[in-house]
This record gives sequence, C-alpha cells and structure tokens, in this order.
Amino acid sequence: IAIGGISMGGYGAYEIARQRPDVFCAIGGHSAANWLVAGDSASGAFDDAEDFDRHAVVGLAQARGSAPWGQAKLWLDGGDEDPFLLADQAFAEALGIPFRNAPGGHDGDYWDGRYDEYLRFYASALKRC
Repeated sequence: IAIGGISMGGYGAYEIARQRPDVFCAIGGHSAANWLVAGDSASGAFDDAEDFDRHAVVGLAQARGSAPWGQAKLWLDGGDEDPFLLADQAFAEALGIPFRNAPGGHDGDYWDGRYDEYLRFYASALKRC
C-alpha cells in the first residue's frame, strides 16, 4: 500500500504511516504542510503545543531518522516559493532522503506539472513491494 498527499495531506500521509509502518511501502509528501515549531503552525491544525509535539513528524525524524517509517520508500518535494519549504527541507534531511525542489509555489500550477513524476514514484515503489 502506498500513501501520499498534497499540503496537509502530505503531512497526514507521514503521520498515518508512522502509526503503521508495517503497512506502507511508499509514502509521499507533496508540498507537505510541516512546521518546525508549534507556534508557526496554522490555527486549528493542532489542539495545543503538546498536541503538536505528539504529532510533529519533522521532530520525530530529527530524533530517529527514517526508522519510524520502517522500510517504506520516502518522497518529499516542494516549490522554491512554498511557505513550507524550510520545514520540508529539514524533514527530508532528517529522513536522509533527497528533497525534490523545483520552481513554483504552494498551488495547483506546481502540483499539476508533477503528477507524472509522482505516479512513477508510487508505481516503482509498489512494484518493489
């Protein structure tokens, strides 16, 4: 099974997959909505700072690398004008994977130009499984 998503869905894919690492063989975050500290997160995204800490995938990766995601093949990408760029780059670095950066923002124009690349990633990972 592969899981992935755009924006908050990209964050959610990593959060769900860390809870069941034995289930997923591929995880993708496309302009994933990640934050480095609770105070930077969007209003309502987390209940409070403690909730943020319990679900902070970037912090988890910084502490444990890619281990919480088992043997899954991992993907992160984002545009060079994406507001989540710094957090996603830090996440990729902590995971030990490349961050695929390209021109663009946090919008449909960026994602629409990359669906072929995303589907090739998932197809390759699923074939391996």
